[in-house]
Formats: sequence, structure tokens, C-alpha cells
Amino acid sequence: MDELKGYPTQESDFNLILTKWFALFILCAILFLTIFMVFTAGCVSFTKKQINNALTEPTPTPAPPTPEPTPTPEPTPVPMVTEDPALYMFRTNGYEMREFYHWFRSDVQGINSQGTKDLSTYVTVYDHKFLDSYHWWSVSWYRKFVVKPDDVADQFLFIFANIYSDDRGDGLGDDVRQYAMGCDHFSVQLDDRIYQADYIEYPERRVTEFDNMYNFAHVETPGYLGYKIIQEKGTGIIRAEQLEWLMGGRSNAHDGACLYQIPRKDSEGNPTNATNVKVLGNFGTFGQVWWKLK
Repeated sequence: MDELKGYPTQESDFNLILTKWFALFILCAILFLTIFMVFTAGCVSFTKKQINNALTEPTPTPAPPTPEPTPTPEPTPVPMVTEDPALYMFRTNGYEMREFYHWFRSDVQGINSQGTKDLSTYVTVYDHKFLDSYHWWSVSWYRKFVVKPDDVADQFLFIFANIYSDDRGDGLGDDVRQYAMGCDHFSVQLDDRIYQADYIEYPERRVTEFDNMYNFAHVETPGYLGYKIIQEKGTGIIRAEQLEWLMGGRSNAHDGACLYQIPRKDSEGNPTNATNVKVLGNFGTFGQVWWKLK
């Protein structure tokens, strides 16, 4: 037994091999973890960035879709000019912009049930705007939101109308209080096609493109035709009140805009503008007229 001292035994060889394999396993594990951390570091950073962006960026509220307008009988298209412009406008009951169309009815029973009175009403289109898009101001978000046409080939056309019932008090115009006439009595014509006004779901919204404009009386910024903007006392809430009848007097005039979506180009490929668009007025038994834009 003394001769075997200092020489490796079978048991010591086995322990040495086991130690080497264990060390190799530890080294491989460390190498695998290092490679895994390198490849996953970018994914973790990207995920954290996406989460931070989602938490810091507010989700914008899109403008509500415009509902389809209520179908109304279409007025007869106005034929294109084939004669002297002045004679053509006179023959087709045409008016220049800011010229009033007038109707008069004597001894009318108004909705105020105060006996018969004389009705004298004036209507005009006094301004217009062609826009590729428009913006409305959000009080709650304290920012502007953009609205674009439903079709990329279309553009917006705003026309501004003024309607008042004369109240002279001399029998030539009294406060009959006839029913209001809104945007459903106006339409626009391009080529031989007639376009009806869009339905306005939120008439209390302020269109910022009107901020530097005035109504026909040059008193305030125009809103939408047929609505009166009211700010409630105390709460400060702004709402739109629909006007149901037209009271007598210039100060009670109904004034505002009507909105249309029409093609950017006419049938011949020319840009749509004031030279090839007409505004039609359909007032039932009171007559049908049209206005030339300029």
C-alpha cells in the first residue's frame, strides 16, 4: 500500500472528469444567458417605448360622421347661359349675390293667431366659401379638429343666406310670424346636377374659418342658418336653439351658413368655382329663384 501513495486512483479520476463536465456545463449556461439577454434587450426597450407612448399620448376624438341628409324634392336645374347674361338672368329669375328676392301676400293668417296681416319677406345669398377642409373648435379639448369631405374628389362649399320679414307697421309688411326656412330650401347646382345641404349634427360648434367674417348685418360672426347660439347663465354651456318661425323686423332676421359637398371639377374637367356654380332657392308657392356667385 505504501507503493501506491502519490499515484491517482480510479476514484480520483472519476471525480476529476465529473468536475470538468460540471465546469463546462456552467460555462455553456453563462454563454446562453449572455446571448439571450443581448437578443431580448431590443424587444424589451421597444415594448417599453410603445407602452410609454400609449400612456403619454392622448387618444384624439375624431369628428363624428356626417349623417345622410333627409331626402327632399329637387328643384328644376337652371339651364346654362345661351343668350345675353342680363336677359338670361331676368328670364330665369336669377339674382346677383346680395340682391334680395321678395314676395308679398296681403291678408295672411299667420301662426300667431292675431288675425290677417300683410306678409312681406326678403331672401338673399350674400357670401360663399370654397374649402378643401374646415375646422371646428372644441371647448372641452381646447383645440381645433379638422373635417374633410367624405370623398377625396369633393370639396366643401359654404353659402351664407339672410332671410327677414318686413315689419313696417303701415300695412305693407307686418309681423305675421311665418314658419322658418332653413337650408332645406337652398341647394347648389354644378352642371346639370343638384346638391342638397348636409345635415348639421352639432350646429353649436364654431367653425374657425368664419372667425374673420360677419353676417349680413355686419354685427356678429355667422353660424348655421336656422339656429340661434345661446350660452346658458351659470354653467356657461353653449348650445344651439333651432328657430321655428320668422318674427318681423330686420333685427329678427335668420342668418347663417349652409354646407354642401360638391366635386372639385365639373364635367369638362374645369375647377369648380363661382363661375360654374349656382345657388338655387326653392320657396314653394313663394317661387323658385337662383343666385349667381361672385
